[in-house]
Amino acid sequence: MKNTLYWILALMITLASAIYQRGTGPTYEFKGTYRTDAGTFQFELPRDHGGPGDQTVRLPVVPDAAGRLIWRYYPTDRPWNEVPMQSGDGVLKADLPHQPPGGKLEYYILLDANGRKIRIPETRDSVIIRFKGSVDRWALAPHVLLMFIGMLVSNRTALEVLSRRPNVRVLTWITLSALTVGGLIMGPIVQYQAFGEAWTGFPVGRDLTDNKLAIAVGFWLIPVFIRKNKKRSDCWALIAAAITLIIFLIPHSLFGTELKYD
Repeated sequence: MKNTLYWILALMITLASAIYQRGTGPTYEFKGTYRTDAGTFQFELPRDHGGPGDQTVRLPVVPDAAGRLIWRYYPTDRPWNEVPMQSGDGVLKADLPHQPPGGKLEYYILLDANGRKIRIPETRDSVIIRFKGSVDRWALAPHVLLMFIGMLVSNRTALEVLSRRPNVRVLTWITLSALTVGGLIMGPIVQYQAFGEAWTGFPVGRDLTDNKLAIAVGFWLIPVFIRKNKKRSDCWALIAAAITLIIFLIPHSLFGTELKYD
């Protein structure tokens, strides 16, 4: 019974950290609201585009509203481009031009709703979107699954240590294996398909996603190689689990691949 409860608690911690990471990441939709005389409207503006084709930006509006999509290359001081948005089915829409992998654009919308001028988003200067190549499911699915398993078993290992149960070493090996295969093997494959570079962390780059993975794997190697002293090994497993939880709370793709236009 306790074993089941520990797995449920580990799963809850893992899901909570995954939701937090997703909500704070730089490539997930920018969500917000704006008000008009007709009411409040919710919107989602894309910050990530994978595969070929342009990126369509949509904004729910009142009838007879008009808008312009304003964009430029990021990070540059090039002039802004202006695209009239087309109206239909209760939304305004316009396309951002496709960019090479790692290319970024910043954009915002100028809305005219029944004579009222509204800048969207109102709470920040602009929204930044990053483009990437297509990633095959055979690479992405095991990468995501193994990283989730690694995080789940890492949390479960911490609970095993704290409850002084006997399966710490087995859980440690499972955690290390999942993070190694999912992150250090499948991760570079996904990275290469998306951006044309297999590794962008230290020492060749500053991608925090790659760097934090390397740190996590490094700490999990310590309890694996400390075999004779179980107390010390368990202590390092707890430290590795805590560090893994902390670094996996860092938003995904922070300081990730970025095309230099200039």
